[in-house]
Amino acid sequence: MKILVVDDEPLARVRCMRLLEELGEYHCVGEAENAEQALQQIKALEPDVVLLDIEMPGMNGLSAAARISTLKNPPAVVFTTAYAEHALDAFDAQAVGYVLKPIRRDKLQHALQRASTLRQGQQMSRQVGNETPSLSQVMLRVHYSGGYRQLPLAQVLYLTALKKYVLICTEQEEILVEDSLKALHQQHPESLVRIHRNTLVVGQRIDRLERGEGGQYVVVHGLEQTLEVSRRHLASVRRFIREGVVAPP
Repeated sequence: MKILVVDDEPLARVRCMRLLEELGEYHCVGEAENAEQALQQIKALEPDVVLLDIEMPGMNGLSAAARISTLKNPPAVVFTTAYAEHALDAFDAQAVGYVLKPIRRDKLQHALQRASTLRQGQQMSRQVGNETPSLSQVMLRVHYSGGYRQLPLAQVLYLTALKKYVLICTEQEEILVEDSLKALHQQHPESLVRIHRNTLVVGQRIDRLERGEGGQYVVVHGLEQTLEVSRRHLASVRRFIREGVVAPP
């Protein structure tokens, strides 16, 4: 796997490259000392992963990641930084990893392994054409009291808003997160179907739409649980079941 190291501090770049050499399974194809240089290197070298510092003169790493994401075949981004408070911004920038300085070899290896897994899934998806990637390849990034987490969308059943929090129900657990329902919806609008003002369902989990005992419409999803559909969203749910078209957020 080809790695590009981006950091304005020469010693930090040297340390990253030495750790990559120690790990053995990754090849550092280049280095850059600022974001503009990094963008040029990405186009020239086509790395699989960019180890990207956040605090740099000029364009910072978060802005650079936003630019990188617009490329035709963007590399995965793993942020490297000395500032833990950037973690939430890093996940908002769709980074696949976040490693605090001073970088430890095991933490770097874990982040790169995750990047490799996601990269392989993206490549497989491209090989079979422009099909929608499987849910197992799609991650929902969440913020909760214990920190930050990425959930495979394949494990999620539905999301429901509870005052200041959102409850995410998965096959194994229920997770109370601090993100807004709107922000979570915007991460994957092509996969999440709004059935109520306060509820989103993973579209591929919906089995059927039927009338409940009280006359209201409900959707039945993967575990035979029913969820009420509001009148406002009934037409869009019907269209999704009929045509597979998801209404925009």
